[in-house]
Amino acid sequence: MRVRQITAADATGALRAELAQCMTASFLTYDTWVSMWGSDPAFTESLFSDAITNALQKWEVWVTEEEEKILGVALWCPPGVGFDTTFLRRSIVALPPAHRDHFVSHISPQFRIMETILPGHDVKWWYLAFLATHPDAKGKGVGTALLKAGAERAGTTPLALSTGNDANQAFYEGRGYVKRGEVGATLVDGYVWTERLMVCPGDAEIA
Repeated sequence: MRVRQITAADATGALRAELAQCMTASFLTYDTWVSMWGSDPAFTESLFSDAITNALQKWEVWVTEEEEKILGVALWCPPGVGFDTTFLRRSIVALPPAHRDHFVSHISPQFRIMETILPGHDVKWWYLAFLATHPDAKGKGVGTALLKAGAERAGTTPLALSTGNDANQAFYEGRGYVKRGEVGATLVDGYVWTERLMVCPGDAEIA
């Protein structure tokens, strides 16, 4: 299994599609994601296509691969580049009207709160915007390898991420991350969403 960075020059249309498909397969296994965005694979793949395009322009894209197959994807925001959710606008507009109205009134404000407590563009941090492991590669150390590569890339610079999944929180805690804050809301289907900000090392300054 190999870990490497993907640049805009590397990212052919076929590779971009494979990255989006890997992320889609991963995130559609999460109840939180399905409650927030729905279960349509085409919709989620379109959202991740936008995220990947944004990441290739502004962030860094890292993958794990084996025999030329993408097993996992990490989108990292480097120091000096604050995380924002503007790349989600096209997907939000594409939601069904009732779902979209609920998202705008209940979820978007929580994203804005989260953005105020995440390491911003004026703070020296690496922020993990997305980490995805293809379901067929679960248990093979794919996520751990991507986190390790990110930590090596960051050196002594602190790391941060957020997760809305209990199992993922435990996974990150087992790799040195500590919860430092949270936001949340009741989603359109009644699911109670809680997004946790986690940092490594746990005592790093976040503002």
